[in-house]
Amino acid sequence: AALRELIDSGQITGSRFGIDSLVRSASEAAGRMIRVTEAEAAMDGISLLPIFERRAKRVGALEERLLKFSDLLAATPAALSDARDVLTAGLEIAELLEGSAATPDLQAMSAKIDELAATARAATPSTARLEQMASEAIAGTDLARFAATLATSVAAIADLSEGLATIVEVVGNSADILADSDGPLLSDGDRLLGALEPLVREQPRLSAAVALSSAALERLRSTVDSGDADFLPDGLAGPLIDRAGELVDAGDLIVEGPELLLSLTGNGAPTRYLVLGQTSDELRAAGGFTSSAWTLTFEDGALTDTTFIPILLFENRDLLSQSPPPPEPLSFYMNTGSLYLRDVGWDPDFGSVARLALDLHELHRGETVDGVIGVTQWAIIRLVEAIGGVEVDGEFVSPGETLDLIEQGTDVEGTMFLEQLFDSLLESLDGSAFADPQFELIRAINEIVVQKDLMLFSADDADQRVIEELQLSGSFPVNGADRIAVVDSNVGWSKSDRSIERSAAYSVDLTEPNRPTSELTLSYRNTGSEIGRSCDSHSPPGADVAIYSVSRSSCYWNYFRAYVANGVTVTDSPELPLPANSVPDREDRQEPGTSTFSHRFDQYGDNLSGLVAVAPGDSVKFTFGLELPASVVRATDAGFEYELALVAQPGARGRSTAVELLLPDGHAPGSMSHTPEAIDDGRLRFVFDLLTDETLRVEIVADE
Repeated sequence: AALRELIDSGQITGSRFGIDSLVRSASEAAGRMIRVTEAEAAMDGISLLPIFERRAKRVGALEERLLKFSDLLAATPAALSDARDVLTAGLEIAELLEGSAATPDLQAMSAKIDELAATARAATPSTARLEQMASEAIAGTDLARFAATLATSVAAIADLSEGLATIVEVVGNSADILADSDGPLLSDGDRLLGALEPLVREQPRLSAAVALSSAALERLRSTVDSGDADFLPDGLAGPLIDRAGELVDAGDLIVEGPELLLSLTGNGAPTRYLVLGQTSDELRAAGGFTSSAWTLTFEDGALTDTTFIPILLFENRDLLSQSPPPPEPLSFYMNTGSLYLRDVGWDPDFGSVARLALDLHELHRGETVDGVIGVTQWAIIRLVEAIGGVEVDGEFVSPGETLDLIEQGTDVEGTMFLEQLFDSLLESLDGSAFADPQFELIRAINEIVVQKDLMLFSADDADQRVIEELQLSGSFPVNGADRIAVVDSNVGWSKSDRSIERSAAYSVDLTEPNRPTSELTLSYRNTGSEIGRSCDSHSPPGADVAIYSVSRSSCYWNYFRAYVANGVTVTDSPELPLPANSVPDREDRQEPGTSTFSHRFDQYGDNLSGLVAVAPGDSVKFTFGLELPASVVRATDAGFEYELALVAQPGARGRSTAVELLLPDGHAPGSMSHTPEAIDDGRLRFVFDLLTDETLRVEIVADE
């Protein structure tokens, strides 16, 4: 009756076994137990024949199991009631984190989460006991699996809420200090340093809370992905995991970032950084064409100077002979004779880009700086969203208007407009951005970092090591596993990348683990309209077609590089014919129609490259056949493991990527880093948006 009441009330919902069936089974089991007990009593003192003695032993074992089942049923209502309290607490935490349950400030939120954490922690013993009793009484049944999943979920929610309470408390102490600031935060060094101090002081406690929450989230995600946690109420699993995950996933930044920020912002000595404003609508390997540059000077935590540098000041012709030569493909496809700061983003590793930018800055400006910051327009737009808008030239600009504002301002003022927008954003980062108890700014910063829309380089080796540990460096991975890292570079003097839909399909045949093979298919679709330039013209645009809306809808000239596993053999490749009237054709470097495909090897390993031109409204798709090195498969005690590094390109806004693995006969997937979208006839299929780097690991084991 207690079970039925809980289910019918809707407080415990969606269990995989029907409550009516459960109660009916319990009644039948209880009836059998009573009959067995009565029969045993009636036979007391009677000497049984051996055959009946054996039957009596079996009856005795059955009685023991039924008694355990009876105890289990007796304990279940209280355990489910406790579980209901935990799930209710989880719902309240999810509502707090997503802002649907208002709290006046972060300290009030921390106190409430701490209260809910205590409730959750008090309920864990009964659900853990329920799991143990179920494993003893009815191992292998739906009810036993339910009890185990329930106990795991309850314990995970308890750990998560306990860790979150500490994170919110410590971060809240710093946010309170920042929220009291009236002016731009970056100009108030004392307040910024004062806000960082409690984070540094509480680092051990904060680190432990992040570790506890992270492990709890992993257990909860795994339980939900398994499909066994459908008893969780709607509105709990998704919002709680997503919202808590946004905060916990930023844990490394919260724990290690304050000390790094103290060092970078001149705690004791002035520091100055070169900022590269990268236009991802004209995509390059490290985020985009460098259309603007600034220097930022910090002293004792305060931003003391912001200087916009017109990009043309880095193009002193008298000094170009001292610059390194431009990359060969850039020279070949765009006829670039010298290396300019605007083209430094050609390399896929931001550390290499930053070092080159430092050299060019010193050459053309005669000044040294302490590091480089790479920023795409997506970082600026995300920050505007986080603070709710900015005021530019006396007019308020909402987040939804920012992209249009950039386009219109660039048409009228050129890159000088970005100076005004950048300064307005810095002015708008005031205390109110930290008064929001929903951590929107923290979420935004973490999103910008993991999507590589903000990348850092420091000339100080110690700081650079921390930057790399926090994955702020934009480093390009080179490893011994299989790899798909597609790098697109716009070589068409257009802003058409925002109109491009990118996708990749990678099929790996592991039926012979010692001889793996694969096929890689890349696809591009240009969603631009007919107002843009066609692919008949591969040259710098005239003034009449240089306006942003036209440039964004123009032909997409893309020099791509697809970095793959080192040591591959290309067994099949597309022609990728050179279009007529392209730069190489006009300069008599290559005949139109000849193949532009190349298999190269550089400091980042094997890569497949070529030129594709995609007209507005058109699509292009091409496939490579590859023999992979045997090293992409690693033998294990149970079978073998396959690992694939999937690398996201900064500024590209994702690449829809499908990965399919074909397994050997008599084998099945074991542990997996990601949940497959489908498992069918020896095939595993995974799908990624590839906004961030991913590492897919799959253990493949022999069937028993």
